[in-house]
Amino acid sequence: MSVNPLQKILFGSPGTGKSYKIRQIAQEELNIEFDENSKILKNTVKTVFHPEYTYADFMGKLLPLTQGNNVIYKYYPGHFLRALGMAYRGLIEGNDEHYLLVIDELNRGNAPAIFGTVFQLLDREDDHWSTYQVDISEMELIGLWNAMGYEADINNKGKLQVNDIPYDKFYDRFYEGKMFVPARATRVLNLLKDPNNPKIKIPSNLSIIATINTSDESIYYLDSAFKRRWDWEYIEMPNNKFYFKYIPQ
Repeated sequence: MSVNPLQKILFGSPGTGKSYKIRQIAQEELNIEFDENSKILKNTVKTVFHPEYTYADFMGKLLPLTQGNNVIYKYYPGHFLRALGMAYRGLIEGNDEHYLLVIDELNRGNAPAIFGTVFQLLDREDDHWSTYQVDISEMELIGLWNAMGYEADINNKGKLQVNDIPYDKFYDRFYEGKMFVPARATRVLNLLKDPNNPKIKIPSNLSIIATINTSDESIYYLDSAFKRRWDWEYIEMPNNKFYFKYIPQ
């Protein structure tokens, strides 16, 4: 069953149960399963903002990797790109699952700077896709394909390939119906098809839920342009004597 995505900020004092509320929302409103054994939400990427957290952590970054006596550089998808890749893969496979990016302590990092160009994607249309699209680099495109579960790289001729197939030929496999139903994949594939000018949007099967501790003094200011793109929900302190009796005196 399809569900409408959420773009919500839960705010309140520390210890009010914001993290538990996220789990509840994910299960009840987004139909995302919670594994009781591992205590992990399915289809969910979680991160925590802090003063040293950057756009590169959120979107992705190139880091050195030692292999024997050689040092190579590998692009690692950030938390947003990983969540986006999971959601895109779900659309390509034609499943009805929903996906979630959770951001704890949103205002402990410089959120507008961390979101960077992703900020433009937070406006959504009636069909719940982003109103606007943003360009991504070839490196980010590779990271996105990898986050989708495909092995993407640059070959020795400097050309992009996916699963050892040249990029243009890889798309033929979708449209010939050899891998997935084309109708389920078209919207994602059209955004990514041109390796020289790939674009992204937040899809309808991806929600973003963030938390803010209002009493935290180590916070960044959130401007009105950023705040208006979210639904806000205040989480009150539980007012129950049984809750307080376990607090050490």
